[in-house]
This record gives sequence, structure tokens and C-alpha cells, in this order.
Amino acid sequence: MGVRKKVVSGFSAELGAQLFGVVSSGLLLVILARVLSAEQYGLLYLSISIFSVVILITSFGFSRSAARYITDYEASDPGQIPHIIRASGLYCLLSLGVVVSVFVLFREQISYVLGEPTLQPLLLVGTLYIIFYSFVEYCRRVFQGFKHIERSATLHAVNTLFKFVFVVLLVAAGFGAVGALLGYVVGLVITSALGAVLLYRTVGSYKEPVDIEPGLRRKLFEYSLPITLTSSGTVLIKRVDVIMIGFFLTPVAVGYYMISKQIIQFVVKPANSLGFSISPRYSEQCSKGNYGEAAKLYQEALHGMILLYAPAAIGLFLVADPMIPLVFGQEYHGAIPVVQVFTLYILIQAVSYVTGTGLDYLGKAKSRAILKGTIAVGNVALNLLLIPTIGIVGAAAATVITYAVYVTGNIYLMHRELPLDWGQIAVSTSKALLIASAMGIVVFVLSDYIVGFLSLGAVVGLGVAVWAALSVKTGVIEPNELRSQIGI
Repeated sequence: MGVRKKVVSGFSAELGAQLFGVVSSGLLLVILARVLSAEQYGLLYLSISIFSVVILITSFGFSRSAARYITDYEASDPGQIPHIIRASGLYCLLSLGVVVSVFVLFREQISYVLGEPTLQPLLLVGTLYIIFYSFVEYCRRVFQGFKHIERSATLHAVNTLFKFVFVVLLVAAGFGAVGALLGYVVGLVITSALGAVLLYRTVGSYKEPVDIEPGLRRKLFEYSLPITLTSSGTVLIKRVDVIMIGFFLTPVAVGYYMISKQIIQFVVKPANSLGFSISPRYSEQCSKGNYGEAAKLYQEALHGMILLYAPAAIGLFLVADPMIPLVFGQEYHGAIPVVQVFTLYILIQAVSYVTGTGLDYLGKAKSRAILKGTIAVGNVALNLLLIPTIGIVGAAAATVITYAVYVTGNIYLMHRELPLDWGQIAVSTSKALLIASAMGIVVFVLSDYIVGFLSLGAVVGLGVAVWAALSVKTGVIEPNELRSQIGI
């Protein structure tokens, strides 16, 4: 199977899981927004943002470091892979034990600092969330290193299914935000059990009785450090803003902000799938000396992201005003300007997914970490400046500005690693943006006629049809080539 077929196979599996997640997460988003008050909704996701910071410390980059070395050793010395799993697993367990213990001891102080005593039961349940989420994420990253994207996708799909079922059941039973969080935990527990079985079977196939390579444990630990710094930057950019809104403003403001963020995450799920699937392939091709092939893979992925997500960003900006009250209720009308600012983030995030993780596999985790750490500090500073002055719109603007700078830096690092054809990139990007702009004009003209779900769907559908027709007409999308790539 050719490298593109392998990428498409893994992408199809991951995309299938992500699309299943998109549908169920979208339904869950609407259900929670309708059933919970804006304050309860804000408290739920404020607590999850806190857990994300804690999870960052517990994982400490060990799973990503293990994935990188699994990819490196799978061809050259597969007997080392069980040692990689044991060492990285031990590191994760030790950090998890220490961090969770500290979190349990100081959960009351956390709720006191944020001025939200009602957070305490959520933080207590969150201990289980942290433990099982960390294990599921470890399994998914390790399977990514093995290039077993289908197994990783299976875990994602299982977690999505059971999370949806149990969150809805517990919220419907009247357990509120705590019940919703318990639903998340049950989904993670079931997924962890499946992940343990799949991981045991995967590692069990590597039975060569070899001694551990001298210094391998040290290499695993040392490479996890820059990855941790990069992940820290990601959390500061994606989660600390939520915590700061909870500190400076109210749980209702957190609710508006999180609705906006989740809409954006809903839209960019397919980009995450492609980035997750293709990233190990850059390293695989470069290790064979095929730098030109790796560059082509990246350019194709970059073109695909711009072609898909430029119109998505423009379309969402134009229909945000009628859409949010229709879908989530008038209570969330305050989220409209936040969503509109975040539409810029859609394209930025999509490009990041096919660039950032790939740099880790190319051995540039340290450079990316320095960049991410610097940008993260700037993000915190901007949030401190903008949230007290212009509220949640300021938090969204801070995220967009700092992440745009970060992604630009990532593209520059990729340019230094691979022989990219910038002329071709400029031409394909220009075509994609022109097509998106033409689609945007159509949606803008028709947006005043949106008065309900039927008219909203009609305008969105017409926009997609215009985009598809122009893409095929200009040759940006070749139907025959697309069918041959996906095997239909």
C-alpha cells in the first residue's frame, strides 16, 4: 500500500470516529445548553478547563515522546518497543500519582480563589476524570506512534458514544452539572478498559528478548520536556482564558465563551483527524530520505485545510447571529460576537493540526516548545489586559492573535525542514480564498432571509453547493483523482 493510501486509510478511520464525535458532541452541546442554565453550563466547563491544566502536568509529554520513539524504533530495533512502553508508562503513573494527590488536597483552595464554592463537588468528581482521561490519551498517542490510527479512532468513538449516553441519562435524571461530569467519567472508564486490552495485544506482538538500549529511558524523559513545554503553551492558550474569565467575570460569561469555543471545535474536528493521521508519515518519509515526498504530503494537507476551512470560517461569521439563538436559545445571544471573532481561529487551528504535531515527529519539539512557550506568555498577558476591559470578546481576540503568530512560526519551522514549493502554495491558497469569498457573497446576500431552521439549512446548503461547484469548475478539486485516492 502506497504512503498516500496509508494516510487515507488512517485518515478515514480517524475521520469516521471524529465525525461520529462531531454529531454526538453537537447534539450533546445543544442538549446541555438547553437543559442546564448558562451558569451551570459555565461551571461544568470551567471545571473541565481546570482539569485540562492538571492533566497536562500528569502526562508531562511522556505519551508523545513514547510515540515518537516507537515510530523511530519500529523499523530499526523493534525489540526496544516493550521497553519504551514500560518506561513511559511508569513515568506517567508516577507523575499522575503525585499530581492527583496534590489536586485532591487543594481543591477547596482552588474553588475559593475562583470565588465559586459550588465548584467543589465538580472538582472532587474531576479526580476520576483526570485519571482516566490521562490513560485514554496515553493509549491514543501510543497507537499513533505505531501508526495504528484505526485503533486510536476506535477508542475515540467508544468514548464519544458512552459519554453521550451517560451524560444525557444523568442530566435527564436531574443531576445537573455534576451528573454531566459523571457521564464524562463513565465514558472514560469504559474506554480505558478497551484501551488496556488493545495496548496489551499491540505490545505483546513485540517479543524479541533484547536488553534495553543504554540511555533509552533518559532519551524518553528528555524528549518529553520540550513536548511538555509545547503542551503547556497549548493549555495556556486554550484553557487558561476560561479560568481567567471565571476569575474576572461570572459563570454565565464562561458559558457564553465555552459555547463559542465548542462550536469552533465542532467545525475543526476533521482537520484534527488529518493531522493525527498524517503526522507520523512526515518522519517515516524523511527517515527514508524522501524529503520531497514528505513536502508534497504537507503541501497537499495544507491546501486541503485552506480549501475546506476558509469557506467554513466565512460562512459561520455570516450566519452566527441567526444561528445561535435558533439552536441554543435566546439565553446564549451574548455568545454571538465571540463566535464571530473565533471564526478566524477556525482556519488558524486547521493549519496548526497538519503542521504542529508533524514537527514533533521530525525532531523539532524543542524549537516548537520555545515558540509555544513564548506565545503562551503573550496570550496570558493579552487576556489580563483585554478580559477586564472588553470581556469575553477580548479573551477570544487574545486567542486568535497569539495563535496566529504561533502557527506562522510553525510553518516557518516546517519550511526549514522540508523543501516546500512556495509558488505552488501561493497559487493554491489564492484560488481557495477566492472561491471562499465568492461563496461568502452568496451567503451574505441570503443571510437576511434566515428566520428558522429550514431557511438556515437552505442558506448553508446553497453556500456549500456554490463552493463545491466553483471548486470543481476551477480544477481545485478533481473528482476522478479524489475517487481514486479514497478507493471508490
